[in-house]
Amino acid sequence: MSNHLIHASSPYLLQHAENPVDWHPWGEEAFARAKAEDKPVFLSIGYSTCHWCHVMMHESFEDPQVAEVLNRHFISIKVDREERPDIDSIYMKAAQVMTGSGGWPLSVFMTPDQAPFYVGTYFPKEPMGRFPGFVDLVQGIGGLWKSDRDRLEAAAWELAGALRSMAPRRRKPSGIDLEAKALGEHRKHFDFTHGGFHDQPKFPMVANLRYLLGVYGMTGNREALEMVEKALDGMAVGGIRDHVGGGFARYATDRRWLVPHFEKMLYDQALLALVYAEAYGATRKPLYRQVAEETLSYVLRDLRGPEGGFCTGEDADSEGREGAFYLWTRKELEELVPEGEREDFFAVYGVTPEGNFEGGNILNLLSPEGRDCMEREPDRYKSVLEVLRRVREARPRPFRDDKVLLGANALLVCALATAGWILEREDWLEEALALDRFLEENLKGPEGRWMGTYRKKTAAVKAFLDDHAYLLWAKTLLLEATGEERFLEEGWALASKIVELFGPEGGGVFSLIGRDQERLLDNPRELYDGALPSGNGLLSQLLARPAWGWEEMAKSLAAHVEGELEQAPMGFPGALLGRMASRGGGCEILCLGDPRSPELQAMAREAKCRRPVLGTLEYRKGEGEPELQVCEGMACHGPFRSLEELTEHFDKKGK
Repeated sequence: MSNHLIHASSPYLLQHAENPVDWHPWGEEAFARAKAEDKPVFLSIGYSTCHWCHVMMHESFEDPQVAEVLNRHFISIKVDREERPDIDSIYMKAAQVMTGSGGWPLSVFMTPDQAPFYVGTYFPKEPMGRFPGFVDLVQGIGGLWKSDRDRLEAAAWELAGALRSMAPRRRKPSGIDLEAKALGEHRKHFDFTHGGFHDQPKFPMVANLRYLLGVYGMTGNREALEMVEKALDGMAVGGIRDHVGGGFARYATDRRWLVPHFEKMLYDQALLALVYAEAYGATRKPLYRQVAEETLSYVLRDLRGPEGGFCTGEDADSEGREGAFYLWTRKELEELVPEGEREDFFAVYGVTPEGNFEGGNILNLLSPEGRDCMEREPDRYKSVLEVLRRVREARPRPFRDDKVLLGANALLVCALATAGWILEREDWLEEALALDRFLEENLKGPEGRWMGTYRKKTAAVKAFLDDHAYLLWAKTLLLEATGEERFLEEGWALASKIVELFGPEGGGVFSLIGRDQERLLDNPRELYDGALPSGNGLLSQLLARPAWGWEEMAKSLAAHVEGELEQAPMGFPGALLGRMASRGGGCEILCLGDPRSPELQAMAREAKCRRPVLGTLEYRKGEGEPELQVCEGMACHGPFRSLEELTEHFDKKGK
C-alpha cells in the first residue's frame, strides 16, 4: 500500500512511496497532523544515490514491525536534500551541534513546531556497537514525549537558539596577514605523499584547489601550485577516478585515493572537469587535459537526461552491493585483455587474484608501473579500456537520479564553457550554450523566478541562493568564452535579482532562503565551502566585477566576513578569493575589438590561462586591429596586439 509520497516528483521520495512507514512529504499537512494527533515528528533526510540511505531503508523502513512502531509514535516526513537544501542545512547544523559530525541519512526527532531535540545519522535496526538500535530509539523517544515532554521541548528550543546564533558574525579583524595564514593552513592539512587534504576519508575539495591555483596565478607561489598538482595527480591515478568510463566518485575512503565511495554526482564531475581544465591552462600538463576530456565525455554520454538537461547522479549500488558495476575479477579480465598485453595491463592497473575491494579489482594507476604509463604512454591501453567499457555496459547499471537540478546544471555550464574555451573544443562550448538555453526555457518561471528542480516537464521548488550564484557564474563564463552581449544583460539582471531576493539589509552575508520562500526554523547564511562552493563565497568574487554593478555589495560582504576568515581560513576559500578580488588582488583583462576575432581570442585565452581563477575578462568594441590590456597590481600593461607580445610580457614577469 502506498503512502503520501506516491505523488512526489523526487526519485528519492518515490523510492520510499511503497514503504509501510506512513511517510509524508514536508509540508503544512504533516505538521498539522502532528499537532492534531499530539505526536512528535520524525524527519529523515537523504538522497537517491546515498548508500547508507539505502541500507537504512532496507533494514528499517521496509520492515513492517519497525514501521508499526514508528507510525504509532511519530508523524514521519521524508525530504530529498537535493530538492530542499534549506531544510537539510538547518538540521545538518543541528546534528553537528549535538554530535560533532553529520552525514546522510540524517535522522531528526523534533516537535510539531519543527524544533529538533535529538539528531543522528544512520541507525541500525538493532543495537550495533556504539549505535543504538532504531526500534529502541523510536520507542524510547516516543515514551519520553508522553512522560517528560517539557524536557524535550526545552532541549529543542535551546538547540534552535544555538542554530540561529551560528550565522557568520562581523568580527573585528586582528590585522594578521590573512593570505599567509590561509596558505599555512592549507600546507598544514595537505598530504604531500598522496595529494589532497586530511587523512581519510578524502574529498576532492575543489574550492580549496581553485583558491591555491588563484594564489599561484597572481603571486607565482610555487608551493601553492605544487599542492594543486599533487592533488590532481593523486586523484588521476587513484580508484576515485573511473579509468574505464570516465568521471569521479564522490570521495575516497582511504588516504591513497584507491577505494571510492562509488556514487557519481553531476556536481563533482562539473567542478573537477573545471579545475582540471584550469590547471591544464596554467601548466599545459597533458594529463589534466585528458582527465577533463574523459570526465566531460562521461557526463555527456551517461548523464544526459531524456528531456534535456543532465541527471543528478548515479548510485553506488547495483545488484545489491556497493561498487558491483565498477569491479573486475582477474578471471574476467583474463578473458577480455589480449594475451600479449595481459600481464603488463595487470601490473599497470593493479589487478591481482585477490583484488583490492571485496574480492574485486578497482582499476587504478597507483603502482610505479601505472604512474610511468600515465606519464609516458597515456593512451597505451585506450582500446582495451574501451572494450571493458562496452562489456560493462551490459551489466545492471546503478540507479540514475533523473531529476535536473538548476545548481548542478549551472555548474556543468561553467565546466563546459571553461574547458571548451581553454581546450579549444567548440563542441563543448556548443553544449554549454545549449544547456544554458534549456535552463532558460524550462527552469525559469513566467515571472522570471528561477526554479530549483525539473522532472517530467515540470519545474518545482523555488531556487535558493546557491543555485542563483552558480547560474551567475555560468553567465559570467559564457560571457568570457563568447563575448556575446546577451550574457552581459542576463548576468546584470540576475545579479540584481540575487540582491533583491537574498541580499542583506545594509550589506553583509546573503541568506540561503529567498524573501519569497517558506519561512523555516532558521534562515541559514552559509559561508563554508564544502563539496559544493558556498553561494556567498562565490558572490564575493562575482559581484566584485564592474560588469554587474554591485562592487560595493561585494566589498561589504568581504568586510563583513574578514574576521570570520581569520578564525579558520581553510574552510572559506571562496570568500578568501572574494577578499582578494575586492582588494584589487585580481587581474582585469580588457579585450578591445570583435570578440569573434581569432587573434583576440588567442590573446584572451593566453591571458586567462596565465591568471587562472582571479583573471577576469571584459570585452569592449574597438576600432582597428584587436588589442588587449592587462591590469593588475595597480597598473595596466599593453596594449598588446599579438600573442607573441603578450607572451613575452608574462614571461618577463615570471608567471
